[in-house]
Amino acid sequence: MVAPVVAAFAARYPTCRVEQTLSDHTIDLTSGKIDMAVRVGWLADSSLQARRIASFRQLLVAAPEFKDRIAAVLDPDDVAKLPFVANMALREPLLWQFSRGDRRDALFACRQE
Repeated sequence: MVAPVVAAFAARYPTCRVEQTLSDHTIDLTSGKIDMAVRVGWLADSSLQARRIASFRQLLVAAPEFKDRIAAVLDPDDVAKLPFVANMALREPLLWQFSRGDRRDALFACRQE
């Protein structure tokens, strides 16, 4: 999402030096080395100013090798029995809620292998 915007900015303003740094660490913006930051997640420090520029959605996905095991999933509770890799950057990475329309089908905790 960010890289195309950086490339478009650099093309529009060719005399401006643009350097994109990607990190999973919070960088001190007051150090003078960074002019702008795009952070993903929740605002932990309420003294900072932030604007939402996009949102994301989580998807439950699996490798093709799991085709037979996934075919046996008939109920959301069956998903909890499958191997699971959690996005630990989320507030509740191991808690999933499944819904269909206005109906909430299941709420369960996954285990991480």
